[in-house]
Amino acid sequence: MKKNIKQIWFALVRNFVFFIWKIFPPKVKQSAKQHILILRLDGIGDTVLFSGCFEWIRKKFPDAKISVIVRDYVGELLEFCPFIDEIIPWNENTFTWNPFYRLNFMRRIASHQYDVLLNPLWTHTEEGNDMCRLLQARNLYMFPGKNCLPQIRNKKNATVAEVPQDVVLEYEKYGYFLRAMGIEITNEEIFPTVFSSPDASKRIETMLAQNIPQPFVAIVPGAGTQNKIWALQKWVEIVNRFISETEYDLVLLGGKNDAAYCEKINSQFDTARIKNYTAQFSLTEISEIIRRATMYVGSDTGMVHIAAATGTPTVCIMGGGHFGRFFPYGDYAKNRIAYQQMDCYNCNWVCKYESIKCIEEISVDTVWNEVENSLKKISSEKILKYGISSANR
Repeated sequence: MKKNIKQIWFALVRNFVFFIWKIFPPKVKQSAKQHILILRLDGIGDTVLFSGCFEWIRKKFPDAKISVIVRDYVGELLEFCPFIDEIIPWNENTFTWNPFYRLNFMRRIASHQYDVLLNPLWTHTEEGNDMCRLLQARNLYMFPGKNCLPQIRNKKNATVAEVPQDVVLEYEKYGYFLRAMGIEITNEEIFPTVFSSPDASKRIETMLAQNIPQPFVAIVPGAGTQNKIWALQKWVEIVNRFISETEYDLVLLGGKNDAAYCEKINSQFDTARIKNYTAQFSLTEISEIIRRATMYVGSDTGMVHIAAATGTPTVCIMGGGHFGRFFPYGDYAKNRIAYQQMDCYNCNWVCKYESIKCIEEISVDTVWNEVENSLKKISSEKILKYGISSANR
């Protein structure tokens, strides 16, 4: 019953905006300067995956104003990106359920005439579809992916970036998107990156020098959704192995929603070698901490993409919902995954079991084996990002 009420209200909110739009269409401001709008209506990891494309879009439109719509908590990732001019924060939950927020937001962005509208989401969303329908743009670029509406795809101004079926990795699909725009690049040229600032870098460098006087490993147990989170006791065992079998300090990281979970892990130990920094730093500062880590060990969440983009070796505990689509990429020996193969992989996280078995059945030994292999590679190549001892700092 509650689900049905929510569906009805969602439909009313959408139709309210379309109804008002027909009666009072927004006045569109013309501009002599080109204006590019990019819809990036997804999460942290997705934005990181797309990050390597911004430079090439700027090169294609060197004199244009480039605006990006992002979720409000993701905007900080692009604050120091030199290739965009405007970040437009967007609150997904309020946009979905509040008709006045939705209308005002749409009318505000629709007041501009866009020369190019980019919707580079493989899995189309209702919000993105509505924006593509209502905004005036001379050229629209989009993917033919899941939930792509024919009435948008068949618009005269639409160019659809076709992708071969054997291309699975999300960030490699962006290469086809840019090529559809007439930008010829290789996958290596759009490898993800993380934009930061000298101030954030200096703050984190100072903080680490004062608190962690030796190489450390970033531990990120949390995830954006509960179905991707590994069992608490298994995380405790991994942390215990690091403490007992290596000389690395450990730094627990995550957002506000991860604070309680990380504190439960931290409370199992009485040692100065573990620092719980969950929910204590901004996204930019967390990126700088991860950049300096010897290794990232964590869940399949946005921070694993930050780690890979900054060059930090990773061990990611990976379920089967989108297996192979988002991670790993780059050097597979450096960006490692711990997983439990099942015949129901790529279920889009619509699990046929009562519990998420592809996460639950990943053993501690499986994860630790990947950790040990990664540490061996790090040691043999002498690529410790934070120095071998405190004397190197």
